[in-house]
Amino acid sequence: MPELLPQLKHFKWNKALYADLLEQGLAMGLMSSIVSIGSVILQSSVNTFGAVIISAQTAARRIMAFALLPMTAISASMTTFASQNLGAKRPDRIVQGLRIGSRLSMSWAGFICIFLFFASPALVSFLASSTDGYLVENGSLYLQISSAFYPILSLLLIYRNCLQGLGQKILPLVSSFIELIGKIAFVVLIIPWAGYKGVILCEPLIWVAMTIQLYFSLFRHPLIKEGKAILATKLSS
Repeated sequence: MPELLPQLKHFKWNKALYADLLEQGLAMGLMSSIVSIGSVILQSSVNTFGAVIISAQTAARRIMAFALLPMTAISASMTTFASQNLGAKRPDRIVQGLRIGSRLSMSWAGFICIFLFFASPALVSFLASSTDGYLVENGSLYLQISSAFYPILSLLLIYRNCLQGLGQKILPLVSSFIELIGKIAFVVLIIPWAGYKGVILCEPLIWVAMTIQLYFSLFRHPLIKEGKAILATKLSS
């Protein structure tokens, strides 16, 4: 197919394109840096609880990372899907993809929440290579409480990646600042009073705040409004 063969015009310098790519890259890099800084701050607080809690936290976080893989994969595909249909000028398909992706991600979140509620003690004990009751209890508690918020986290990931696919640079970055400020607030104000339960509740409650911000940011976007209007017209006709 001739249209698939590169031509000389395709190798010309496109200032606007490269500027946009640079801005996107800097925004995503800054977002990752902010998330990492917040994680280090939170971990510094965890370290004050001693070796057993650190081991419980480490085992629980590893299980959590594995459990969230399908959600992160679905949300990553949302970035590509949104950007492709942005280029194709099909906002209705972006909205459809958003709905389907949200349902798939929330379905997995619901399943893994139930699974971890029952299986977390055995998983923590296996991964930590320990039968210490205090370690297993706290690692399991971390997974059982945080997994109850996985449906919210699934929406957070979908919304943020969709905004990135739509070319938004600032709005996803705002959610990262919310995360950083929230973790600092927990470390300074709540964890010293609530103990390890404050550590457990830190990220889930921040997920709620981030999801609210991303929800209003996404569904106020002109393309999402346009896509919903197109779908509503199709359904009524």
